[in-house]
Amino acid sequence: MLEDPILYWNAVASEVQGRDYMPLPNAMGVLGIDPQQAGPTRSSRALAMVHIAMYDAYALTAGAPRLEPHTATGTAPGGASAEAAVASAAASLLSALFPRQATFVSNKLFDYVAQLATAGQAPSAVGMGSTFGGMIASEVNASRAGDLMIVSSSDGADMAYVFAPGHHQPDPYMTPQGRHASRWGQLQSFCAAPSTTSFMYDHADFLDAPPDWNGGADYTKDFKEVKKEGAFITNSRSPEEMVIAMFWAYDGAWSIGTPPRLYNQCIQAVVETLHDAGTPLDTAQLARLFALVNVGMADAGIIAWQAKYHYDLWRPVVGIRQHDEGYGPDHGSGRSLPLGDPFWRPLGLPATNQPGRFNTTPNFPAYPSGHASFGTTCFELVRLFLDGEGINSNVTFKATSDELNGAHRDADGSIRTKHIRELDLATAIKENILSRVYLGVHWRFDGEGKGTKLGYGGKAIGVHLAPKVINGCFKKKVPPSV
Repeated sequence: MLEDPILYWNAVASEVQGRDYMPLPNAMGVLGIDPQQAGPTRSSRALAMVHIAMYDAYALTAGAPRLEPHTATGTAPGGASAEAAVASAAASLLSALFPRQATFVSNKLFDYVAQLATAGQAPSAVGMGSTFGGMIASEVNASRAGDLMIVSSSDGADMAYVFAPGHHQPDPYMTPQGRHASRWGQLQSFCAAPSTTSFMYDHADFLDAPPDWNGGADYTKDFKEVKKEGAFITNSRSPEEMVIAMFWAYDGAWSIGTPPRLYNQCIQAVVETLHDAGTPLDTAQLARLFALVNVGMADAGIIAWQAKYHYDLWRPVVGIRQHDEGYGPDHGSGRSLPLGDPFWRPLGLPATNQPGRFNTTPNFPAYPSGHASFGTTCFELVRLFLDGEGINSNVTFKATSDELNGAHRDADGSIRTKHIRELDLATAIKENILSRVYLGVHWRFDGEGKGTKLGYGGKAIGVHLAPKVINGCFKKKVPPSV
């Protein structure tokens, strides 16, 4: 049976992103990783580009009159295979963005083309579709070439640390530590097509400033919470909370990758659930859904990183250690409350598949949470999409995280138990946010909170961004009036 091209190539793209973090030996034979699309920022960009290409390839073939193209122009020749166009667009762009994975991608393309032949598609139709899909990939790739002029390979090297209270500083367990993607907030929006007036986001339109780190009520409350719940050794974090912390991690661990990959895996689970419930999504719907989700996450990353380097807020591992009078670069001058612990250690990012590695904290500022920004935008877009299609968005789905898949190893060498988690969209948003508190790498307000106007953290970004994305790009064509 011919697999849906969007589902097939979304799964391939997710696998490629994970394989980008496969450990490789260096010249000394020591294993390590060197991702070609490193970090959640670059991986979200890559996945957005691939899904734009897939969407446009399908929208511009004769088989998809219901979709408005986003970036690419032109029309496929008559009789071209839409499935082949999607496959070629995805494979071409994946190979360009992840050249080390080119052989893996080529093998997947060979397998899918064999499916097309088995399904009875003529070689000429497949050939025309493949050629057209390759052209789409080139056009999409060229449309984002300016990103690399803004964001060089030396991300953050130009931005020195500010050793002042309240500011992000290197993790004391990982020095020296750079500053990832310090210029990412300068990128243009993905949702605005190049054919329209492209624009940069202003983070102030999406979330409030964080609470005052020196005595603010919300900060003080969340300080006490993460100090207790996110500590390396604590009696406050339950086994269920530990599972939540691990399930949502995907912090660049070996063979796992970054958060946008997990959220795509969750959407695959949502789609499977809908299919089993008798409400399957067709290829045009899938093309639009996955394009919305991945472009939304890429734009959420731009907004979040712009805000991160604007507010430059310290992480718990620094804030808790330096909060009290007598500690930190200013010797704790003027601290309003004695809350800190100069020896506090967070549970930290899971060092999955990295035996003996010490858990650390991310190398970029705390506010807002990238996880909360990506995840809330993703699941809010799914909800809005399903509501718009007349499908019940109160869907419960079962998802497996590669962090808990019964095969990958903890840093102590043990194989983690496999866990299948049952979620709905609202619960996924909530757990994804709280997981960062349980790991001790974020204050709760980095993810959520009432705030003063728009709300705190990544949840505010997602709640305000998702409607803009679904109303601004990947639109369905308006039927001509009779």
